Amino acid sequence: MRSNIQRKRSGSVGVLFAFFCAAGAGLLWAQQSGWQPHDAGLGLRGASSAEKGWVQLESPTQIALQPRRAQTVDLEFLIQDGLHINAHQPRSPYLIPTTLTLSAPAGVRVLGVEYPQAKDYHFAFSPKDALSVYTGSLHILVHLRAQPGAFAMPASLRYQACDNHMCNPPKTLTFTLHGVAK
Repeated sequence: MRSNIQRKRSGSVGVLFAFFCAAGAGLLWAQQSGWQPHDAGLGLRGASSAEKGWVQLESPTQIALQPRRAQTVDLEFLIQDGLHINAHQPRSPYLIPTTLTLSAPAGVRVLGVEYPQAKDYHFAFSPKDALSVYTGSLHILVHLRAQPGAFAMPASLRYQACDNHMCNPPKTLTFTLHGVAK
């Protein structure tokens, strides 16, 4: 019985050793290809905005509306150079869509969210299949109607940033729109 236990332990050690060797080789490949791990996940080496996230909100979070009238707010997001994010309606159900979520407070009604048309790109990992993605500057239009007064509306943008070789883990950018309708 003792010899069975020793065999199981040595087998487990061999599996663990193989796992750590593979993980180390993967990390070495990732660093040589320009990727490196950091607190925000994976990002391009030398990317200054990696610690902030791969997508930044460029629009002001203060908005002014006319009361009781349907209006459009243009939210501009900047996607880090060298990265793309999937469209709101990607071509494959396996891809993570870019989604803006708004939590309208009392007195504010979200009438609709309008995503821009994405561009089709072919990547080396799948040259025959086009992916529908956003790059550079992304403008999402939010149609609102508000009662008179001030409000705060929590919002989030869920996305998955990728480069031409691999994808980062999905991320959510949270922010609050502060508005006044007068």
